[in-house]
Amino acid sequence: LNIRPMVSYKRCIETEEGSRQCRRLRHNDDMIPGMLWGSDPTQGILSNDTSPSTRIMIKTPSRYIQREMDLFTYHNFGSRVYDLTIFEEEGDTEGTVHRVT
Repeated sequence: LNIRPMVSYKRCIETEEGSRQCRRLRHNDDMIPGMLWGSDPTQGILSNDTSPSTRIMIKTPSRYIQREMDLFTYHNFGSRVYDLTIFEEEGDTEGTVHRVT
């Protein structure tokens, strides 16, 4: 399997939500804001579940995204599979791994 590692951090709902805060993340903090959602039957999360517990607001350092785009070009980047480790905050050593496409 050609599964690539990727790192992200959870966004704070109170201070990093909304278009203005996302713009600040991109321009001042060099982070790409995003949202991880989907199903995980092992956790009891189904894809038709729209509750907030099925969504994780994340921010990814732009250098990691750029590295992948440089390696695999823009068109192939979107079709790759990643083991995304999500840390609570920068500097943490333990995170939760999600397999994402």
